[in-house]
Amino acid sequence: MTLPIWFIDNIFKQNQKSVVGTSITIESPNKVAWVMGGENTPVDIEEDVTVTVDDGCVFMVVDPPDDYT
Repeated sequence: MTLPIWFIDNIFKQNQKSVVGTSITIESPNKVAWVMGGENTPVDIEEDVTVTVDDGCVFMVVDPPDDYT
């Protein structure tokens, strides 16, 4: 399963973010989905976009690893 999430690196404003741009549902058999976020990398869910997480499923925003560049 591929989630419609993209990563934006704005070199002019020196900020980065992950964006959920399409409505998604986390459901069986793919019970876990994650997007990389962090202190300086917010996760944006666009207006009119829904993230639905079914019972027994998980949607996580995780910090990048320490050695991530």
